[in-house]
Amino acid sequence: MFDAERSTDASKMEYTTTVTNWYDRLVRHGRGKFNPLEHAMTEFGWEREDPDNRPLEATDVRALYDAAESLENRLLVVALAGWGLRSGEAARLHQRQLVGLDSDDPRLDFQERKNGPSSVSLLYGLSVLKDRRNALAEDETWNGYLFPSSQSSAGHIASNTVRNRFRSLASDAGVQVRGHRPKPHMARRFWYTAYQQATANLLDRLEGIAADQGSASAEVVAQSYLSNEELRTARRDAMREKLAEALERAEAERPSE
Repeated sequence: MFDAERSTDASKMEYTTTVTNWYDRLVRHGRGKFNPLEHAMTEFGWEREDPDNRPLEATDVRALYDAAESLENRLLVVALAGWGLRSGEAARLHQRQLVGLDSDDPRLDFQERKNGPSSVSLLYGLSVLKDRRNALAEDETWNGYLFPSSQSSAGHIASNTVRNRFRSLASDAGVQVRGHRPKPHMARRFWYTAYQQATANLLDRLEGIAADQGSASAEVVAQSYLSNEELRTARRDAMREKLAEALERAEAERPSE
């Protein structure tokens, strides 16, 4: 059943990693004696053969952003790498999805998504988003899409257009991954990689607090002494720092329009 539903090694590894992390958590908290999947990937010899699984580096994202001369293309880079959207989600972005842009919790609301309705926190790129929206709003015929298209019956650009523009930006920026121009989902993978690194950095900071207080671990500090809201704020701040490494310097050095 598992082999039938997960046809590629990469898919099996992704699924197994999720379950392995869950077992690790049980063991750490004394609710399990061992992790039965600890050596599963080595035992079965699964490998990630697809080079498309590689994420962009922060330097790649910065180069793409620098190569984006228009507000539209800058927003495209932010949507893919700064928000972690899929190509189709970026293509269909509409102003009605923008929630709380002037609040402490700006986000994008999705009524339909791969895994159901959800929201995406806008941790970076608000200035580009607002500038793009304001520029479009000057046209009385604007249909509300952030990437509108008068040639499409849907009213917005297609996923293929996002991919083509992304490849064009990569060509202009001289960005390559293993000798090939990157694809948009590599920018999405950058977002996830950055988030994992941000979370790890946060735990590293809490380790110092744990040591000072004689707590067992950073996780104990996080779970016992910080509220869910405090943890969420800390994660968001850590992620903003990672995104700033890729985008902030480029934005700061760009002349005003």
